[in-house]
Amino acid sequence: MIEMKTEYSYKIIEMEGRINEMHKSLRSRILSEIQNGECDPAGGLNTIDYIDQVEVIADKLKNLVKAGSHKFLYTQHVMPEEE
Repeated sequence: MIEMKTEYSYKIIEMEGRINEMHKSLRSRILSEIQNGECDPAGGLNTIDYIDQVEVIADKLKNLVKAGSHKFLYTQHVMPEEE
């Protein structure tokens, strides 16, 4: 069984919070640059898609860490074969 190290869990949760902050800031900045004609719209929207996905990945990683820190175990139930 894999051991969850508490200090890593806290660091991952902290980093997810930083990623959320950066996500909001970058997304807002890029949208503003697109609206002001300072950025190529297609490139800006592609960048927004990319940072949106990074934020989703960070959320999922945080959820995994939280589940692991509560000794969450996934058990697969196998249906017995009928005779």
